[in-house]
Amino acid sequence: MSLKTVTGLSAEWHKAVQDTDGPQYTFPPPWYPGGPVAGYELVPLISSLDLYQEGRTMRNCVASYGERVVDGDCYIYSIRQNGERVATAEVVKGRDGKVDVGQVRNNCNRPAPEIEFVVREWLSRQAPGLDRAA
Repeated sequence: MSLKTVTGLSAEWHKAVQDTDGPQYTFPPPWYPGGPVAGYELVPLISSLDLYQEGRTMRNCVASYGERVVDGDCYIYSIRQNGERVATAEVVKGRDGKVDVGQVRNNCNRPAPEIEFVVREWLSRQAPGLDRAA
């Protein structure tokens, strides 16, 4: 890494620690591993710092979902294409215990129906029986 990259990452980390209210923590293991599908990469966000960075980059409120992840209500994945973040996906557990796709949002919380379809395809491979067209 270059000095500029390291300095930028360090500044980002310090800002994350400064701006969060509460401790930094690691989440339970993701429900499903990330992986490639249809030209995208799904990356599980495994810590409160990951959520902060995702929210900051994607300009959304996903950083506030930490407690929901810890409580087992949802898991959050970053959707990337060619290494760039293009959307954020929430995978939720319903009252019946079934897993489904929650929100999928582009930058600034814009809906991302084309990427939601990709997330549904990925999740159907992880959780057989999921309705891809929902």
